[in-house]
This record gives sequence, structure tokens and C-alpha cells, in this order.
Amino acid sequence: MTIRIDRRSLLGTTLAVFLLPALGSGIFGLATGEAAADTYPSKPITLLIGFRAGGGMDTTATVLMPELEKALGQPVVKAVHPGGGGAKAAALCKNADPDGYTIALAATSTVAFNPVYLPDKTPYRSTDFEYLVGLVGSGEAVMARADAPFDTWEEMIAHAKAGNSLSYSGQTPFDRLLIKYLNRKEGIEIRHVPTKGGSEAIKNILGGHTDLSFTGGNHLKHYHEGKIKFLASLRPERLQSVPDVPSLTELGYPIDFGNTFFIIAPKGTPDEVKATLSAAIVQARDSEAFTDYMNRTPYFRAPADEAEIVASIEAQMMRNEEMMALVAE
Repeated sequence: MTIRIDRRSLLGTTLAVFLLPALGSGIFGLATGEAAADTYPSKPITLLIGFRAGGGMDTTATVLMPELEKALGQPVVKAVHPGGGGAKAAALCKNADPDGYTIALAATSTVAFNPVYLPDKTPYRSTDFEYLVGLVGSGEAVMARADAPFDTWEEMIAHAKAGNSLSYSGQTPFDRLLIKYLNRKEGIEIRHVPTKGGSEAIKNILGGHTDLSFTGGNHLKHYHEGKIKFLASLRPERLQSVPDVPSLTELGYPIDFGNTFFIIAPKGTPDEVKATLSAAIVQARDSEAFTDYMNRTPYFRAPADEAEIVASIEAQMMRNEEMMALVAE
């Protein structure tokens, strides 16, 4: 008996042998990818913090995390990496896989000041992140001891122009730029004294070791006790806690160091993952526990979406560039 082989059938069978597994794996891969997106999150999420434990940002994260866990149904693990005004944590976030499992609590200055003032030392740019949800704003202001021989910003400048020596406790690279800018613009000499944080700056002011400093929120207790006074808001608007004090922007200076805390993710995070994260963050931010925390702190609610966060970053970057241009003249 002679067996005849149909070459066309053999070719079709051969192609099927090779193509069906490939097609099957493609279909399976597509289904798996869709399932992964549908089931996000399926494991713990890391929340990076770029400032020291115990500070305002760390405390804000500590209060937010349990509420975020409830909304996501997964543990949220805090990872504190202080350094460079939040730059270290931001760099880690930038380089993380864009899968929604590594996010960061960041401040405006981290992405609007560092890349402008220290471009060669900042391993990221503001465009390297997805901006999810705005949380709170802090009350940055220039302060002096209550018995200082001036009560307003203008009086402080006049006091310095009269030849009186003034010193400023600086906490960040911004402080150094601010003092350089003021000295150049006003023709005065304020001495910059580096300090290690807000608590040391407050001690320097209360102890009479320096005349000026900035505060980001740990000021109201000392203000209400009559130990310090405010000369100007470093936000583009007046502070809600001291509405009679003008902002430096209002006084004609291109200065904006107003910080908002917001959640960022690596660039390229899928839209559906961003949507899930954003909805959970909003739920956590609007929770009773977080609202109670806000009512007990000098911070204020600053809800914002991605477009609003980006607009505020761009505005602050523009003012920082103006300051740097004047200092470089």
C-alpha cells in the first residue's frame, strides 16, 4: 500500500505546530497582562520618604499610610531615605519599576528647586515623574525673635541697610540662594549660618544666636506664645495662620518656596494603575483620621490633581530661575 503525503497539508500542519504555541502564548500573555492590571495591587507597596524621621513629612506619611492600606487592600511600607532636600528618595522613585509598587511622598521644592539650583548634582528632572494627588501645604515664612528691633520685612531691610549686622539660620540650599539674592538685590550683608534642621533653627532664634530663619510649619506654638514674629510668607500667598503678614511675592520679590506634599510615581506608570492609586490616595486624604491630623497641625489641606501640581511646580521653577539670574549678574 502506497501512502501519499499531501505537501500542502504537511506544510499547514507544520505551521500549526509552530504557530499555535506562539499564538497561544501571545493570547495567554495578553490575558495575563490584563489580569495583572485588573488585580493591581497584588503585593505590598513601598512609600519613599525623603526627609528625616519625625519631621513633618514623615509624620504626614505615618498618618496617611493606614488609611491608604485600607483603600488599597495591601500593606504600605515606609522607606525613609533623607538627603538633599528629598533628592535621594526622588532619585530612587525615578529609577524604580513603573508598576505602581514604588511611590514617594514628595515636596514641591524637591522637584522645582533642586534641578534648577543644582542641575549637575540632581539625578532627575521634574518631568521624570507622574504626579498623582496633592495632600497638604506647609507654612513657610521668614521669622525673627519677638523682641527683634524690627516688626516688618521693610523695617528689617532698613535695619540692615543702616549697617546693622544680621544673621540667618539656613536649613536648605534654598536658604543660601535666598540670602545671596537679598544681599545682591538690597545691597546688604546678611550672614548665612548653616543649621541641621527646623528644630535647630528655632533654637537659634529663641536663644538669640541668629536674627532670622525660615520655618516650614513648626512655628505656631512659639508664635502664639509670643516668642517669635513673622516678617513675610515664603509662599506666593499669605499664610492662613498669619494672614496679616504679606508674602515676598506680594512685596515684589520673585520668591516662592511654598511646599505642597504630593504623591509621585515613576514616569511611565500605566494609566489604570495611576487611577487606582489616585482614588485610594484621595480616600485616605479625605478620611476622618487624616482630617483630624490636619486639624491638629499648622499644615493646611492642599488637594490638587496632576495638572494643578505640575502648574505649581512650573511657576516655582520660573521664580527660582529669576532669583538665580540676579545672583549670577
